[in-house]
Amino acid sequence: EMPSGSLPDNYVLIKPGDMLWTISYKIYGNPLKYIEIYKENRDQISNPDLIFPGQVFSIPKKINDWQLLNKISKAFTKYSCNISL
Repeated sequence: EMPSGSLPDNYVLIKPGDMLWTISYKIYGNPLKYIEIYKENRDQISNPDLIFPGQVFSIPKKINDWQLLNKISKAFTKYSCNISL
């Protein structure tokens, strides 16, 4: 296990109890930006709800809320379907 003190600033060592949601809140001030960490580390994360102690993730540069909303909007548009009642 690599001590967290020896990691560059743009990396995080996962510890027991860590979740992408809380890491995102600590780093970006917005838990919804966990998607950015997930996307940056897809090669290590098969499910964003399952991360494991000892993993080391790259942390992408901070994005603003408008950039995040744009990405979320595009994702919903891409995967939404039209349902009429």
